[in-house]
Amino acid sequence: MVGIGSIIPWFNRVDINALDRLRRSAARERAAFEELTETPEHGRLAKSQSVQLGHVKKIGQGGDFATIVASERFLIQNELDRYANSPGMKSSLTSALMEIGVIERHLPVVVDPVQYKAVNAAYSLPRSRRGGLPYDEARQALNSHYTRLGNLDKSRLTAEEKAVIGARRDNIKIASAIYLHMQTVALGS
Repeated sequence: MVGIGSIIPWFNRVDINALDRLRRSAARERAAFEELTETPEHGRLAKSQSVQLGHVKKIGQGGDFATIVASERFLIQNELDRYANSPGMKSSLTSALMEIGVIERHLPVVVDPVQYKAVNAAYSLPRSRRGGLPYDEARQALNSHYTRLGNLDKSRLTAEEKAVIGARRDNIKIASAIYLHMQTVALGS
């Protein structure tokens, strides 16, 4: 039988003690996290997140494009102001706010058939269209934000935080469908 060290030469240099210390440290972290989840403070936090989840879901159920976009602007700005703790997070949230601004600027254009015909003409190449409609900056921004929220769902968050992220993704999906409908109406398709 061939040892892994002969297949992957650097494997013989792995510091088993360092990996064992890391494993023990991760186990202590998990135990501390589980203890933390049993505190009254965590219960209050979980309850407030549950209430926030209800509000986010209600906004999506209302089906109002402008309200969905405004709620995302608020939540992103809130995250930036209160929770951004690294240059990467600040950069991502700042980009998200810029994209929300693009969506907001497109709203008055997409509801005006005369103005939106110019957008339609500008996005005439097949690669600039999806489903026969312009894949304009607003649609690109909605898609980008949906992806950003999906990436957050993959990070180390509590179940409550992930539920809020999931509801926000659902709202962006609703906003995207509304935007497609507005495009169709504006173009008379």
